[in-house]
Amino acid sequence: MSKTSERKLLLGYVRVSTGIQVEEGKSLGDQERRVREHCERKMGDEPYELEIFREEGRSGAWTIRQHPEFGDKIRPVLSDLIERAETESAYAVVVDTVDRLSRDMLIWLTIHRAHLEPAGVKLLVIDGDLDFDDAGDEMMATFQAVIGQAELRKMSHRTLRRHEERIAAGFFAAGKTGYGWRWQTEEEFRASSQAFKGITPVDEEVEWVKWIFEQYAEKGRVLEDICKELNLRGVPYRGSDKPWSAYRLRKILNNCHHAGLISDKEGELHQGAHHEQRFIDPDVYYAAQDIKSERATRGPRALAQRDAPLVGVISCAVCGHRLQLGRDQRGQPLYMCPRSQEGGHCPP
Repeated sequence: MSKTSERKLLLGYVRVSTGIQVEEGKSLGDQERRVREHCERKMGDEPYELEIFREEGRSGAWTIRQHPEFGDKIRPVLSDLIERAETESAYAVVVDTVDRLSRDMLIWLTIHRAHLEPAGVKLLVIDGDLDFDDAGDEMMATFQAVIGQAELRKMSHRTLRRHEERIAAGFFAAGKTGYGWRWQTEEEFRASSQAFKGITPVDEEVEWVKWIFEQYAEKGRVLEDICKELNLRGVPYRGSDKPWSAYRLRKILNNCHHAGLISDKEGELHQGAHHEQRFIDPDVYYAAQDIKSERATRGPRALAQRDAPLVGVISCAVCGHRLQLGRDQRGQPLYMCPRSQEGGHCPP
C-alpha cells in the first residue's frame, strides 16, 4: 500500500504461545476474528485495509528494537510489524489483549512511545477498547503496568519463599516428576498430614528403575545394551510409544529421588521427605554416578557402543581407568586409556 492511498492501513497482531491459551479461546484464529470485528466497528464506513501478523510459539522473546541487549531473543513477526508500521504510514496497530500482568503492557507502551507514536501510528487494544493516543487510556495502561509489576514482584517473592520452605521440609520444587514417581492426589495429600504435596511411587515403574540401576551399577552393562533389552521386552515408557534411548536412561540414573534424596539450590543432596519410599539406597545411586563419570564421554560422536561393546566396562591394566573408544589410522575401533603417562599414554 502506498503512502498516498486513500485506504487506511491497519496492522493486526495476534500471538499464541501455550496450549492453555488455545483452550481459553485465545487461539490465533480466535484473536484474528476479534481483530477483524473490532476494526469493522472502529472504522465504520471508512475504507481500510487490514493486514494480520500471526506469531506462534515465541513465549518469552522480545524484539531486538525494544531491548538490544537481548539480541538473541527476537520476535521476528513483531519486529516486521513495527518496521511496516513505521515505513508504510499505517493508520493503527490493533492488538487483541494484553493479559500478562506488567510484561505485555510495558512492551506495548514501549513500542507505542518509541516507534508508533513518532510515526503517527495509533495503538488500539481490543480488550478494554483502549486507544493509546488517548491520554486517559495511556495513563490507565501505565498504572496497570506499574500495579502489575508490583504484583509480579510479590508473586516472585512468594514463589521463592515457598520453594525454600519446600526444600527445607524435604520436598523438591513443583514440576514434572521423573519416571517411577507421580504427584500425590489431593486425597493422598490430605491423608499424609504433610505440609506440602509430595511424590509417591508408580508401582509398575518402580521395578524397572531398580532393574536399570542393578544392570548399570552392579552388572556393568552399558546403556545401549540396557535399552536394547528394554525394547525387546516391550517395556512401556509413560506417555510415549518411542523406544528406549540412552538419553532416557541417563535421566533415570541422574534422578536422585530414586535414592530418597533431594537437591538444594546449591546442588547439594539431602534426605528427602520421601526417603522411606526410596527405590535404591544412596550408595547405589552414588556408585552409578561414579561409573557414569568414569565411562567414555569424549571422542568422535560417530563412534557407537555397538562398534566396541566393552566400552565403559573394561579398564586399563596399567592405571585402572575405564577405557574410552577411539579409532586407529585405518578407522578401526580401538580401546584407549584417557590418562596421560609421563609424556605418553598407557599402551592400547
